[in-house]
Amino acid sequence: MSEVRHKLDVLKQRCAEAERDPSTLETSTLLTVVLDGYDTRRDVAEAIGGRAVRGTAEQVAEQIKTNVLDVGVDGVIVNLPTHGYTPGIITKVGEALKPLVSA
Repeated sequence: MSEVRHKLDVLKQRCAEAERDPSTLETSTLLTVVLDGYDTRRDVAEAIGGRAVRGTAEQVAEQIKTNVLDVGVDGVIVNLPTHGYTPGIITKVGEALKPLVSA
């Protein structure tokens, strides 16, 4: 997530070169979410990195808000590969993120 701001700056530069308004583009990013308090089915270490967020659902939502949405990305695609099928986890993450993306 540390590169998001830089990538948006480069996008704006390329739009200027092409004489295109960057507001005509919709941006999104893929993030791996590792939710604390739930068993993981795969090694968590492989999910940790520049495109991963970890914590409680509320901490994950705050990290996404601060590091992605607040810097100008329009949307987030959430990936939960380390949890396999864990009942209730998608709902928990969705409920935490809903206030950030609801109009």
